[in-house]
Amino acid sequence: MTKIQHVLHLLHMHRVTVFIALTLLILVLGFLNFNSAEAPEVLELPDNDISVSLKIGNRFQDNEYTISQGDTVLDALAVLDALDPELKLTTEYYEGLGALITSMYGLENGTDGNYWQYEVNEVMPQIGASAYELQDNDTVYWQFTESQY
Repeated sequence: MTKIQHVLHLLHMHRVTVFIALTLLILVLGFLNFNSAEAPEVLELPDNDISVSLKIGNRFQDNEYTISQGDTVLDALAVLDALDPELKLTTEYYEGLGALITSMYGLENGTDGNYWQYEVNEVMPQIGASAYELQDNDTVYWQFTESQY
């Protein structure tokens, strides 16, 4: 065997040894990671959407809408207003109460002693629609009727 052939043979043997060593290292590390007693932590992003049901007198019954967490009764109505050109929502802001609905579907507060009033889950809040923050699965019912106060 010539000197050149001997050097080439050693280089080849060295590469094979390095290849085997790296392969074994990868297999061992993979096995250790696979058999780890602790599962990797999975981070879940919060779901920022909530579902609410809107009812407006005899116009809408049990219509469900998806809004963002933190949205108010007024925000939910704004979604419907964007979808229904007949709604024609108008509001007026009052210090300490927030925005109150003054007109929907052409029915304006004060007409025949009736006013737009809302309930959330069958309870009438004592704040304006812009101040009441909705929760998932809330039901909002609007009615145009005599004031209860």
